[in-house]
Amino acid sequence: MPYPPALARICCFLLFFSGAWLHAQQNFSLTRFPQDNQLLPRNVGTGKGVFFIEGWILKAAPYDAVTVKIFRDTSFYSQQTSSIVFTSDTFKFRFPVEIPAELKNYRLELSTIKNGQATLARKAERIVAGDVILVNGQSNNIGSIEDPDQDDFLRSHTVQFGWNNINYTQPGKWPPRLAKSIIRQNHIPVALFNESVGGETEDYYLKKNSSLTDGVYGDAYQRMAAAEVAQQVRAIFWWQGESDGWVTNPDTFKLNFKQLVKDWAVDYPGAQVYYYQIRFRSCAQIRPEIMDEQRQAAKEINGVELMSVTAAESNGCHFYYNNGYDSIGNRAYRLFASKNYGGSSVNVRPPMIDSAWFGSKNEVVLHFKNLTGSLAVVGSPWSDFVLNGGKAQITGGRASGLTASVFISGDTSGLTSISYLAHIDTSNNWLVNPLGVGALTFLDVPILRNVRTGVTDPTANAPIRLYPTLTEDFFEVVGTNESMEPADLKIFDLAGRLMSAQKLELGSEPRPVSIQNLPAGYYLVDLRGTGWRKAFKITKL
Repeated sequence: MPYPPALARICCFLLFFSGAWLHAQQNFSLTRFPQDNQLLPRNVGTGKGVFFIEGWILKAAPYDAVTVKIFRDTSFYSQQTSSIVFTSDTFKFRFPVEIPAELKNYRLELSTIKNGQATLARKAERIVAGDVILVNGQSNNIGSIEDPDQDDFLRSHTVQFGWNNINYTQPGKWPPRLAKSIIRQNHIPVALFNESVGGETEDYYLKKNSSLTDGVYGDAYQRMAAAEVAQQVRAIFWWQGESDGWVTNPDTFKLNFKQLVKDWAVDYPGAQVYYYQIRFRSCAQIRPEIMDEQRQAAKEINGVELMSVTAAESNGCHFYYNNGYDSIGNRAYRLFASKNYGGSSVNVRPPMIDSAWFGSKNEVVLHFKNLTGSLAVVGSPWSDFVLNGGKAQITGGRASGLTASVFISGDTSGLTSISYLAHIDTSNNWLVNPLGVGALTFLDVPILRNVRTGVTDPTANAPIRLYPTLTEDFFEVVGTNESMEPADLKIFDLAGRLMSAQKLELGSEPRPVSIQNLPAGYYLVDLRGTGWRKAFKITKL
């Protein structure tokens, strides 16, 4: 049965139009265009994210121009148009798209133009600019997002779903808390990439090859490369070590972490590194050396930030959300904000042991750094401290200013060091800073004898410097004034034995101090003047 004339004309028109359209499409190609929900990494200097739309048009295509329109939410924002001028058989176009990091969604529309008529070729919606964060490590990073931390401006990218809301991946418990704080307090969207795997030792996470194709290290990199953000990662957050507490040599553990930091610096240039100190016995691991190696690494690796997980509620391996992961995420935010968003730097780091000495026969004084104001005691944390050597017992303690005092009874003659191992049950007994951040744990810090008796704050306003702290033959001491009264200089080994003593004339010119006669090892240099005292740790090679 023949078609009616009108219908036949319509069919012919549709066939002609679709054929012309297909012909045009064959002569036009987009090689780069953003996805829906994509986050463009923020340039810190400009506060904007940039994406380049790229493509080409063959000479046979019936176009006069190509244009890109940008909309901010529903309002027009900007437009770029490029007239098509052929100098060869192919016209290549490249449009830079630049949008500010703010809590607004942007829509991009690319159109071709012929005789003044625009035809939409491609569009992308819900585009934002913001900061990129990578999380990696063990199972304390894993879990589903909690309702308080849901946010439309928290994005991620997966192979299955491409760019999308964080709900399409497994973000963990504390990382979204960190991200939500960035979003709501600084009005900056966040892309969160979590590539954590539970129950593995540290070597599992190491970089396997230069092509970045194998292992969880390669998985994380390939995922971020696919999202086009690998070179703009703002920070890497690392929480791992419980599994190593069973099997890994502590020195190997620290070396592995240092290697990770080196590889991250190459593959994620400019990314800041933050990591968490695990709790001794968490997840039933048995080696306190692991958590102390983390503390030591924080002192040895320049720029790496260490955060505590003490004073947060744990079930013995993982943490509860309330007063646990939420608190840990808040700590991470305050520290991160102090370095990136102009946030306060006061007490954002956990208190870290600096030195210990006998304040009296029955008192060990612990001096902490990373602290403004005063330590606070929550409950009774004194049973978490362990004395090493001798037969003395801990009976209690107190905290004031930058120091905590542990009271002891019994024979103290054999005491050599003190440890703070914390606990993994839910008892609320902690040593914290004014923001409630728990102190870092430590292992076998030497107790020095007769070094600091009567000194409340041994680092207050000491007008001197000492360098180098790693040396074979000598170090130099320099004062801040042209002429100062002589100071008492004493050098102690880690057992608290006096190895050297002298009067030192101080001034603005360096004063050399020879240590040629000392054996290789670690020493504490104690300098004391009128109204001040300062201690330095040195290594004799």
